[in-house]
Amino acid sequence: MLMLGFGAGLASAVWLRGWQVFGTAHAWVGSATLLCFLATGLLGRQLERGHQSLRDLHGALALLSTLLAAAAFGAGFVLLP
Repeated sequence: MLMLGFGAGLASAVWLRGWQVFGTAHAWVGSATLLCFLATGLLGRQLERGHQSLRDLHGALALLSTLLAAAAFGAGFVLLP
C-alpha cells in the first residue's frame, strides 16, 4: 500500500498539478519513509528466518519509519490546496 500511495503521489504531482518530480520536501521525506519501511520489512523477513541478531535494528528502523511518516504528513499538509 505504501508503494501504491507513493506512486500515486508522484503521478498526481506530475500529471494533475504540473509539478516537477521530487520538487518538494514532501517527495524527499516520502522517499526516505518508503525506503525505511521497505528496509524494516526486509529485516522482519530475516527475523522470521531466524536471524535474531537483527531484532534491535528492526525495531529502530520501525521507529524511524514511523517518525518519517509523521514528517511526510507534515510536509504534505502544507501542499494541500
